Amino acid sequence: MPTARLNADAAGRRSSSFVLRLTQSIVLVDYCAVGAMRTVLPYYAKELGAAGRHIGGLETVYGLGQVRMRDAACLCVPVL
Repeated sequence: MPTARLNADAAGRRSSSFVLRLTQSIVLVDYCAVGAMRTVLPYYAKELGAAGRHIGGLETVYGLGQVRMRDAACLCVPVL
């Protein structure tokens, strides 16, 4: 019986480690995407003839999407 419990504890630690690494990877990709959007989007928008308010609108919609997804993710995660 103690061996089964040790195996279950080890599996739980591996699972927690996987979730942590997955979360870190998602955050890293998000930071890279935000950085790219902040630096590249204005240049592309100007090339396509967008005005300043169009660029601001795109960034606002992106920010609202981030908040909305955060709220949706909070609904999916059980409170411990």
